[in-house]
Amino acid sequence: MNMWMLPGGSKRWLDPLLNVMMYLPPGMLVVLLLRRWPPMVRLIAAVLFGFLLSLGIEIAQVYDVSRYPSSVDLVTNTLGALLGGLFAVAAPGLLRTRMKPIGLVLRHHSAVSALLVLWVIVRTFPVFPYLSVQGVLTKMHAFGSQPWLMNSFLSAIVMWNSLGILMELAGLRRPVIWLSLSVLLVPLEFAIWAREPEPAEIAGAILGTLMFALLRRHPLAVRISALIMLIALLLRGLAPFSFSLSQTRFDWIPLQATLRYDRQAAWYVLLEKSFWYGTAVWLVHAAGIRLVAAALIVAALLAGIEAGQMWQPGRTPEITDPLLALAMAWMLSWAESRRVSTATR
Repeated sequence: MNMWMLPGGSKRWLDPLLNVMMYLPPGMLVVLLLRRWPPMVRLIAAVLFGFLLSLGIEIAQVYDVSRYPSSVDLVTNTLGALLGGLFAVAAPGLLRTRMKPIGLVLRHHSAVSALLVLWVIVRTFPVFPYLSVQGVLTKMHAFGSQPWLMNSFLSAIVMWNSLGILMELAGLRRPVIWLSLSVLLVPLEFAIWAREPEPAEIAGAILGTLMFALLRRHPLAVRISALIMLIALLLRGLAPFSFSLSQTRFDWIPLQATLRYDRQAAWYVLLEKSFWYGTAVWLVHAAGIRLVAAALIVAALLAGIEAGQMWQPGRTPEITDPLLALAMAWMLSWAESRRVSTATR
């Protein structure tokens, strides 16, 4: 491991700061999950979790020639977990008083709420403002010249319709209004580091909101949305549907391809996939299928997509996506079981 290696150039200060910010949510999550334990124990657990998670990633990078493990990353990641844990320990009173209406929804719909929170994280990742006014203006100037990406357009329609269904399942009042406001998170990317909004995505978000507004009263709205989500996963996974006779090797080691990418991009892809797969599992479950069966359906679909990618040039078929769907199903099941056990006390 390279000791105290800082990246050069303008990113010298940015990478450590991003490391701290990326580990704020895990630190907060550990403290919130262990809320029955003493505050100091929860804080120590958050720091230990952040340290071990970062250490595992840095050790894995030792065996990847394209990555550079660094002790700075280990320290800044652990610091992020510490700060996130401190915030979660120190701010429960503020969260209860200022966000009580939303908090009641989160408490009674744990699994759906977890997906909604995950979606906000995905839309605002890496949760770091773009501090250059000239850079923001440059983004806005380039916005109109961006190509129209049909994949982004259709994905946004499905995502926003599914988001509306999740809001409905969570029991939020006036979900159409909340969903309409959520569209503003797309142009907000002008002010977020390393993010650029796409015209196709904004148009898709608006159409997805209209689709939900028209569909939400239909008795089969959840089932229709679940089917649309599964079709979207299939289309996203196999687009642009170009196949060859040469076969690519299937990678059975989870996350191996992810670790080859830039760390920030890898985190974003992992978070986005977690939302898509978790939402797909929950919509299929909400359509009337047992959660275990819903998880197996989504995992089988993803496994079939990965198998098809073996004959697609430039794709990296691997076992990560089916396992991620099963992991999200387990996490949602665990969150829901905690809600039920708390309600019966």
